[in-house]
Amino acid sequence: MRRLPLAMFALPLALAAAPSSPARAAPAPAPVARPWAIADVAQAPEVVSLALSADGREALYVVRRGDLATNEKVSRLRLVDLETGQGRDLLKARWISDVRLQPGSQRWMLLADVGAGTQLYILDRAGRLEPLIVSPSVDQVGGAMERLRPVGVSAYGPLSEGAGFWYEQRSAPDPEAVVVNPQFSPLLRIYGSGQLQLRLRLADGQDALVDQISAPDGLFANPIWDQGSRSLTYSRLLWKEGVWSTWRWSNGEKAQRTSASEIDRLYSIPLGLDGGEFVTVGYGDAMRLVEKTPDGRQVDYGPMNVVLNVYWSSGVFVAPDKKTALVGYLDRQTGRAGLLRVHRGGRVERITADGSLTGCAVDQTFTKAACILQSRERPPVLVRLNPATGQITPVDHLAPDLEAISPLKSSARVWTTRDGFKASGFVVYPRDYRPGVRYPTILVTHGGDGLDRFADAAFQWQYPVQVLAERGYLVVAVNDPSRRESEAIDQAYKQWSGSSGPHDKARLRDLLWLSSTHAFEDAIEALAKEGLVDLGRVGIAGYSRGSQVTNVTMTQSKLFKAASSGDGGYLEPAGYFWVEPYKIIFGGSPYDPAAAPNYQQLSPTFRAGQAAGPILQQVADSRAPFIQLHVALREVGVPSETVVYPDESHIFAKPSNRERAMAENIAWFDFWLRDITQSAFISPEQAERWGMLKATWEAKRAAETRQPK
Repeated sequence: MRRLPLAMFALPLALAAAPSSPARAAPAPAPVARPWAIADVAQAPEVVSLALSADGREALYVVRRGDLATNEKVSRLRLVDLETGQGRDLLKARWISDVRLQPGSQRWMLLADVGAGTQLYILDRAGRLEPLIVSPSVDQVGGAMERLRPVGVSAYGPLSEGAGFWYEQRSAPDPEAVVVNPQFSPLLRIYGSGQLQLRLRLADGQDALVDQISAPDGLFANPIWDQGSRSLTYSRLLWKEGVWSTWRWSNGEKAQRTSASEIDRLYSIPLGLDGGEFVTVGYGDAMRLVEKTPDGRQVDYGPMNVVLNVYWSSGVFVAPDKKTALVGYLDRQTGRAGLLRVHRGGRVERITADGSLTGCAVDQTFTKAACILQSRERPPVLVRLNPATGQITPVDHLAPDLEAISPLKSSARVWTTRDGFKASGFVVYPRDYRPGVRYPTILVTHGGDGLDRFADAAFQWQYPVQVLAERGYLVVAVNDPSRRESEAIDQAYKQWSGSSGPHDKARLRDLLWLSSTHAFEDAIEALAKEGLVDLGRVGIAGYSRGSQVTNVTMTQSKLFKAASSGDGGYLEPAGYFWVEPYKIIFGGSPYDPAAAPNYQQLSPTFRAGQAAGPILQQVADSRAPFIQLHVALREVGVPSETVVYPDESHIFAKPSNRERAMAENIAWFDFWLRDITQSAFISPEQAERWGMLKATWEAKRAAETRQPK
């Protein structure tokens, strides 16, 4: 469920202050160093929830990892004493998430699947689970990183002042129900297909139905409880209308609220030192951190070239005396997450570490805190943080088996493009890197999350960055120019979302897609000037948003010789009937003569004949846009392979599928960039099939060179 987190909010910034001394996590005992393997990437850990005990002495966290032995993701719930480092596992299950301290209690609330689908439980220090809400009927619900799974309770949150909690209960669909005028978007299935109820469980035991909706029709978001009026304000979205509405429930009655100022006030959660909100104003190097107060003032904390509260950083925590706040940030140049310590009066300090500090939790007294420390080179570690001094102490290693991997060399980079924008990213060097040698190179992109994180699937998908570097590739991660880079890009994204704006469609195409192609070309050419890149052997890989810009780049540029494109396809003509925002880019149906020139200028299907090289598509289902591009490429003689991985999520969840897709990507780039036809990664069937594609491709290029200019 979408909701405004009570200890965080999302906007960008930048800063100037003396940093504290970086902390280094003490290495865990490990066997002799070894290189990366695909299995390491497929089973890399992610921390999905972190909470503190009432006294702040203990941390409870959920680490989720792929398990190749069972071919499932497994969640592990671990309790750690932050002073002694002593820890123990309390629970292991297919699914554990959303761990929170129960108000006024020494126990925790959490969502878990222990055999009856995901339900709401209470947990004590001994690891005893007590059912709190168990829905008798479950729906099948998924997500970007999860396949469909049984869910009875999908979200919850405590009410203020110990008044109880709200929860979102699911039920199975009616198997006999018909669907009238379905929304043509297969992605909606991840939200479920049964009934969705927003409910309250009050402290006196009363259980009340607030609202309900069919999951295929819409969703609920942002519940806020007002103890004085004993009312719940929330939002809901109807997919077909595409518009949010805000409602208020009180004493069994609900009514829609329409006052924009009232709604803004309700969803403006005071997290600043003066009762306002920390935000950033301005763009690029001129960004500043300010607190917008309820009376309209702005408290200026100075230049701040960082981003506040991206989805994986640490939010905002305010001391009880309102003199100090800890604010999660992302450094726009290094890609590292950390904390700002903001003091009343204007002083700002950075709490930094040798890596990214993510997912932090701070106790109510503002004297104890815990975070996850991770980097591209080192797996996650639970650390203790002193909010007063910024001192960081490693406490618990989440994946000691991965500590044995010998770190690869990498470096953060920022490139200034021909368009005058800055694009950030990083470079991972081959294991045997030697200065003066030019290496085959693969550029990996997703959007804006090529950051300092450990083997992060949300960025690198099934592209095994680390194993590619072990195999002798230079790997270059390049982010799109950020919308906070310039007002023009920011306006373009707002127009793409449906707002009015100054840009015509050609300018939107330039800002939203072609500026990324320019950034990719400029980054590779800059590295070639440094003597790092072999320009005759450069590939590109990206999924989702990265798939779109990969396909665009392959049909707009001649720099990249081969591509892997994962689960995207939205810019193909069939996407018009699937994803609403792309009508804004193209101006109408691909069958509309007035809109056709817009497709011809941007859509990879329309530009298939201009593709610079072979394209592999790896997808979670066989939607029309994927097949459309595949057929268009094959018909003009461009090598194309489309592989459908069934029963998968957008980011593949099955460890075996991740392992297979990663091997397939290595084989694809080895074949097309290095002429490798025999290895542990490529099967004889692939080698034969791709060999036939290569013969056709070489004949096509030879014929083109013989044609008179």
